[in-house]
Amino acid sequence: EMRSLAQKDQRLHFHAIISGNVSTADPQKLVHHQVLQDFPDLSRSRVYLCGPLAMQEAAKADFIAAGLPEAAFN
Repeated sequence: EMRSLAQKDQRLHFHAIISGNVSTADPQKLVHHQVLQDFPDLSRSRVYLCGPLAMQEAAKADFIAAGLPEAAFN
């Protein structure tokens, strides 16, 4: 369904990034890595993130390194 929506609207991009061995996904890639690939400059962004604490901490560090103001991470 998400792929279909992405085909209909050029502003929407679908990337399958999930845990496990799935042929359409890259199991070595983390979700926040895809965000950084798509948006390398986060200096004018706000991030809302939920998930395991270790994932949040890793994403926050990488996002701040990409220019995200620390106060813009929720």
